Amino acid sequence: MRINGLSGSVPRRRGRTTIRVKGVRPAPDLVERDFDPPEPNLLWSADITYLQTREGWLYLAAVMDCFSRRIVGWSMAEHMRAELVVAALEMAVARRRPAPGLIHHSDQGSQYVALTFGHAAADAGVAVSMGSVGDCYDNAVSESFFATHKKDLVNRRSRPTKAELRGEVFSYVEEFCNPIRLHSRLGYLSPVVFEERALEAGEGEDERLRRPPAMAGGRCVGYARGSKVNRVHETRGTPCEVVPTQHGSAGGMWWLPSNMSSGS
Repeated sequence: MRINGLSGSVPRRRGRTTIRVKGVRPAPDLVERDFDPPEPNLLWSADITYLQTREGWLYLAAVMDCFSRRIVGWSMAEHMRAELVVAALEMAVARRRPAPGLIHHSDQGSQYVALTFGHAAADAGVAVSMGSVGDCYDNAVSESFFATHKKDLVNRRSRPTKAELRGEVFSYVEEFCNPIRLHSRLGYLSPVVFEERALEAGEGEDERLRRPPAMAGGRCVGYARGSKVNRVHETRGTPCEVVPTQHGSAGGMWWLPSNMSSGS
């Protein structure tokens, strides 16, 4: 490599982005490491990462639709307050207009357990889910995205200015990662192309990405795929109704009607 003028992409020193709030009870884990929903807007995964510039730190919050691994919302700031993740959620909601019951999964960082974020999620009809502490596999898809993002963009050059990095992140997410970058999990298609082909294979209507509410009242307490619907429904001991997905997918949502209470 030295003879040919090549060098590896070396990870830089990690910072701490997950800071728990003592005494605050996090949301339950509604995902249990199953990051393959049967259709769009059933499960979003979110996280925060740090980006170093020659002028100091920037923080990037991203929201990914796990169906297509598409980044549907993101935000950058010079702080790690709850407003950072709220802005990313609001972008995702504005773009996708999901039906009530969509699951937003994250770690137990203080930004995600903050009342500000909880209110924003509730206003959007989003069910909040959180993984366990200190286990990267509980939010593996977001961890993988940030690792790839740093290999593709951040670790390949000297530290830019904050303005330069903001522009580069925009170009990476909106002009490369979503429409061009190939994913092995998607059959080596980009997220945008994968969603387009899913539409073509379904009813061919844009409403597939903006599904109407499944039921009036109540809340989503998980999603299910194929044969896993009954098994998990039974083991949870919750008086839920399995609401089928709208486009013939082998799965659905566990929907807890407002007049019932969870037995878990």
